[in-house]
Amino acid sequence: MTEEQTGHEGLINWSAALGAAGDDEALLLDLVRVFLEEATTLMADIRRSISQRDAVLLRRSAHTLKGSLRIFDSAVASDLAFQLEEMGKNSAFDNAPSVLADLEPQMERVVGVMKARLAQ
Repeated sequence: MTEEQTGHEGLINWSAALGAAGDDEALLLDLVRVFLEEATTLMADIRRSISQRDAVLLRRSAHTLKGSLRIFDSAVASDLAFQLEEMGKNSAFDNAPSVLADLEPQMERVVGVMKARLAQ
């Protein structure tokens, strides 16, 4: 079944992620586990940084999340994280709540797909 048939297009490119893991499925699953452990904390940090207008925390948290998402070629979510990283870099918070509102459901979908992969 292709990503288009499952409705997961743009969420995760498993072929690219496997390539990033050196074609080692066990390593890929370890990367998924680490991502799942860190994603909750990173999203909480992003939420807190926006509510407290902490540009340094926003930049750092969004940058880390973006990098992790790019391992999985998660285009939409990594682009949103990049937008937040740039907002933190520029201390520009006006649109941050809107971008966060777009990122949160994307992250829920990415996490769901990752958990399904672990359950296989």
